[in-house]
Amino acid sequence: LLSNLSALVASVITAAVITHHYELGLAGYATLNRDDWWLLYIRPWIRITPYIIGILGGWCYWLHGKAFKDRVQLMSEWKKVVVATPCWIITCVVQWAVVFGMYDDIKLANIEQKAPSTVDSVFYQSFARIAWLWP
Repeated sequence: LLSNLSALVASVITAAVITHHYELGLAGYATLNRDDWWLLYIRPWIRITPYIIGILGGWCYWLHGKAFKDRVQLMSEWKKVVVATPCWIITCVVQWAVVFGMYDDIKLANIEQKAPSTVDSVFYQSFARIAWLWP
């Protein structure tokens, strides 16, 4: 567990450091620079984050899945809806933020040839892969 969490944190930090050090911006999305895209998308230490989260999720399900399933089966239908609705709303908001959150920066990069801010780029490149796993 500790090694997986360490690898997860290391992957996020590595994406942030590479984005900041090379001033990549939205590599592969708005710049169309293949060297930037190669640094941030193809490398396994950047792409490992979703797999680690999947491994941790499978481990948690293996440990607690039966108890969780039993608890959900005991709930009435209206309680299931009350619990599931906020989860779906949060999921939609997170996915919307991943897809449209950088719209203004991409528009500026394509139309006005302005680079996105460093903070936006680092945050997006570090956490966008994790956000896709939310649902």
